[in-house]
Amino acid sequence: MRSPLSAATLLSPLFALRSALAEPVQYCRPGFNQGEADFCIGISRTVNASTKATDVFFSMTVSRSSAHGWTAIGTGAEMAGSTMFIVYGDPISGSDPVLSIRTIDGHHQPKALDLSTLPGLRVVRSKWQKLPVAALGPRHEDEPNYPIVPTSPASHIADIALACYGCPLQAWKLDINSKSQPFIWAWNDRQEFDSYSVDAHLAMHRHHAGSGGFGSFYVDMPQTLSDSPEPPAIRQGAANFGTSDPPTGFSGFLISLRARPLPKAHGFLMGVAFIVLFPLGVVLMRTPSGNPFKRHWMVQAAATGLTWLGAVAGAVMTGGRAPRTFHQWIGAMIALTLGAQVVLGWRHHMVFLRVRHRTWVSHAHIWIGRAVLGAGWVNVLTGLVMSGYGSFGIAVIGGLVVVEAVGVGLWVWVAQQRAKGKTAPGQTEAHALMATGSEGTEDYFAIDMSDDEFDTDVEDDKGRRSGPKRSVELRERKA
Repeated sequence: MRSPLSAATLLSPLFALRSALAEPVQYCRPGFNQGEADFCIGISRTVNASTKATDVFFSMTVSRSSAHGWTAIGTGAEMAGSTMFIVYGDPISGSDPVLSIRTIDGHHQPKALDLSTLPGLRVVRSKWQKLPVAALGPRHEDEPNYPIVPTSPASHIADIALACYGCPLQAWKLDINSKSQPFIWAWNDRQEFDSYSVDAHLAMHRHHAGSGGFGSFYVDMPQTLSDSPEPPAIRQGAANFGTSDPPTGFSGFLISLRARPLPKAHGFLMGVAFIVLFPLGVVLMRTPSGNPFKRHWMVQAAATGLTWLGAVAGAVMTGGRAPRTFHQWIGAMIALTLGAQVVLGWRHHMVFLRVRHRTWVSHAHIWIGRAVLGAGWVNVLTGLVMSGYGSFGIAVIGGLVVVEAVGVGLWVWVAQQRAKGKTAPGQTEAHALMATGSEGTEDYFAIDMSDDEFDTDVEDDKGRRSGPKRSVELRERKA
């Protein structure tokens, strides 16, 4: 009979091989030499033999060449409720880097946690490591062993290790069973600190997402299970393992869908308004069939409503602060200008019914509308950039905008040419642009409201009348 001891002896090489091949879960963004965020994080966890609680370990490295700025990594899919590890300090001061652990209840300044109230939290290591400058830049194609030193290479790495014994997983928004556990990160490379206290005020991160200022990544938490009760070692230059930029699996898709709902709602509302509805409203106004005006104002009203809802979502996202970025300023001006457009459109309608030709109000409404549409297209693209969409996705949407702009412009031009060919003597082009045939201008401008609202005469100071009734009388006299 084979003894258990001999079986264990036979299997021990396999366990040793498994341990040797095991790789610690880590995520890195090596972007320093491209002027981008540069950090790594390693994550592991063990089950405490005595308490049966989960102990979670983090290792972080952050590349630096000056005392400016900070780098943060946080748990969860959004800032609200996230536990954030924020690293800053002066690498040549002789003082260790600062690890400030903070949280936040919304889009505000994160508040430092009092570590004395968190007995299971330990900063295991926090120190600067000086880098050999010659080991950094890209290698020359003809001389692969000769490194080319960048203009401003990283000079130091902040080496951080953190242990959370009996980690409050739910409070930290950590799900050890999730194969797509979300983490967020943010980066500022310009702030000059007055002091390096753990509760120092933080300037806002860069506004562009992705590599520019903030982003997210996902961790396969089941792979973080380890036998070692120590923070994992970061392998600089090694491939990421157990992590990804996009979420994986159906659960990851649901997580990404729920993450940051306000930005997603803001982008969706603005995209539908400016990519679909506003251009459609322009096309419908120049379609010589049915009731173009009715369709035009209904579609444009829906687009305006979506834009205002999107603007409210954007204002809530920023905590009601005044605009700071180009995207925010353009968005605010669009939202305000649309209010004027509503008034101008109504006045254009009322005045045209009286005078039967375009006035300055009409031209103002048309050209402001074109400017708003163009600005909206630009802002959709800048919003995609700020939200961290890839270059391919932005290029696709940009191409769609170009095709749409050319198509709408050609549609308007063809309608104008068609109108010029139908313009009768004494008639303005505006009349010819309207529906022809059995429908008159009253039918063209019907908006499903009581005709009494528009079936009124207006007398000038000489007693002359204009308006729908006056037009009817003139037609009756000619008959």
